Amino acid sequence: MQSMANIKRNMNTRKRLYSLQKTRNVQSLQQRREKLAPMVAQLPDGAKARQMWDTVTGWVGDLEQIHDKVQPAEQRRNNAVMDSFEHRNQVMEDSIMDADHQYHESNEEFWQDIMDAQHDFEVRMENEGIAQRDRELEDDIEAQFERWGNMRRVGRSTTSRAKTSANKALKKLKREIDAVLATL
Repeated sequence: MQSMANIKRNMNTRKRLYSLQKTRNVQSLQQRREKLAPMVAQLPDGAKARQMWDTVTGWVGDLEQIHDKVQPAEQRRNNAVMDSFEHRNQVMEDSIMDADHQYHESNEEFWQDIMDAQHDFEVRMENEGIAQRDRELEDDIEAQFERWGNMRRVGRSTTSRAKTSANKALKKLKREIDAVLATL
């Protein structure tokens, strides 16, 4: 526990600090008043403040009147902008739809042209007898391979000659096919 003397000492210290702080605050307040005095002197009096208030509220009234007059024109402008925007979107949508339709038509026409060209080619091959010669050649080659498959192996020289002969026949056949295709 603190003794009574310590408590009295603490109380006296606190009183001195409080009075010192109070003195400083009063001096500080006086210094502030002295600094602000010129600015306070420049503040308008009641009549001048009322005149300024009336001027500002007059401006606000004028602005509200201007806004009321402008509002219908602004609404017409906004409607015109919206109509232009909607029209532009409709035109763009129509253009895209037309382009898509044209693309599909063009694509369909392209594939139809290819099919027609292929059909014309096949008809021409039939009319000129090339398709028939091709089928006959295919049958001949198939028959030849069957004969070769049924041959007995007699010996190395016979097999070697058969291979050479077959290679010559195939090369000749290739040249004939190339010549026919070149005439198309």
